[in-house]
Amino acid sequence: MKKIFTALLICLIVPFVFFACQGEPAKLSTPSALTCDDGVVSFVSVPNAQYYAFTLNDLEFNVTANNYNNKLSFKTEGKITYINYNLSGLLTLGESYTLTVTAKASGSKDSNSAECSFVYKKTLSAPTGVYVHNKVLYWEDVQYAESYTVKIENPQGEETEITTSSNKLDFNSALIQAGEYKFSVLAEGDTSKFKPSAPSQTVTYFNTLTLTAPTITDVQNNGRLLVYVLPILNANALTVRVNNYQQTKELNALSSFVTQNAESWIIDLNDFFNTTFNEPKQYNISVQANYLSEEEHPLYFSSLFSEEHVFNYTITLSAPTISLTRQPAGFILNITSSETLAIKYKIFLTMPEETLEIELALGTTSYPLEANFVSVYVQAIGLGNVLTSPNSNTLTNPNV
Repeated sequence: MKKIFTALLICLIVPFVFFACQGEPAKLSTPSALTCDDGVVSFVSVPNAQYYAFTLNDLEFNVTANNYNNKLSFKTEGKITYINYNLSGLLTLGESYTLTVTAKASGSKDSNSAECSFVYKKTLSAPTGVYVHNKVLYWEDVQYAESYTVKIENPQGEETEITTSSNKLDFNSALIQAGEYKFSVLAEGDTSKFKPSAPSQTVTYFNTLTLTAPTITDVQNNGRLLVYVLPILNANALTVRVNNYQQTKELNALSSFVTQNAESWIIDLNDFFNTTFNEPKQYNISVQANYLSEEEHPLYFSSLFSEEHVFNYTITLSAPTISLTRQPAGFILNITSSETLAIKYKIFLTMPEETLEIELALGTTSYPLEANFVSVYVQAIGLGNVLTSPNSNTLTNPNV
């Protein structure tokens, strides 16, 4: 009897021990990094999972873990594998959804469910066909786009944005600086259904500015012909035109032909042309600002010439010196002058009853005076920019 009881006890204990050794089924890990973007759900693949149970609002369905198709894909980053599943065929743009994902496998306990909530929005396609022509940026229309944001980066790296509903933008007003500008375009739509696109490819435009034409404020002659102009920004050379002469010279620290004060650049035309401007005549002067460069895309174009400044360079003849030589019947007036630019002499002769003006050809240095003259003086006469001299010394009749 005792043996029978022992045998029965063993029969009861052995199965219990066997199943106890088997233990509880292992629980699968919870899917992590769950996101839903552009209608594609993504999460980290769970080890040993055979399929995943999806609940999308009230819709339930399973996705086999290794069933490659046009909806399911895998992406590996380092040691982590991501599962991507395209839900877009089940979604309506602008609608709200709650998604849960549970990992499952036979012989294992289901994982805890991962959950995310989202509004289904689609990212618009980036604009294509971007190009520049005549300071206008063009691109192809993007489906569902309602507006476009153009990002403009200036040569200093500063960004501005301009929004337009068109598929082109005249950017001339944005071209303030000289240098390379960069442009890219983003498409934007109904924000309840669409997310902005990625930027388009970047296109560039090199902006070359025209230098401002110089302004001549004054021209002076102090033995050298000096031209005063307002300071010229960004110029590295000057072109000066004087009547039929024209010459271009670079500006640098060694440029002796230009000096500066607080208000002006002073151009010494004698140094600039390496000549002397001492001929009494009219000089028509204009100045152009230049930017000399061997670069494929220069920063600046030369300016227009300034308005022509007319400068009359005049010389006043020096006064002649006169003397008298007594003659039996009167006097001889002697004229002494070193002037070569005079065209004639004029004698101002006072007689007892009248005053006479007598012209003498250049080269004639004497003139007979009657014995009863009262007084006399002479001027050297010039023409045009050669001005008549002051009066000579005045002589009176020594007999009166």
